[in-house]
Amino acid sequence: MILILFTWLVKMTPVDTGQARAGWTMEMRQPSEWAPENGLTRYPAPPMPDTTRFRLGLIAWIANNVNHIVYLDEGASDQAPAGMTAVALSNLDALYGG
Repeated sequence: MILILFTWLVKMTPVDTGQARAGWTMEMRQPSEWAPENGLTRYPAPPMPDTTRFRLGLIAWIANNVNHIVYLDEGASDQAPAGMTAVALSNLDALYGG
């Protein structure tokens, strides 16, 4: 389920240069503090997380440390719905939560 959520968040993130989309990370035990560097004209999509390190019972943290991700999540772009993270979580709950 967590990989589905990660994928939805990446795909829902608006793209101008792609910095916000590239900023998504997923780690175990604690959220990542990493963010893509500023100033590139194009950013690649983030790689899929290495799930071989994941263990049942540990918390998986999805994070995005790009400064403008909050504004994008609030609807600053016409490319994504306002509250895209809440939409992704709601979709996941509808799919798996019952």
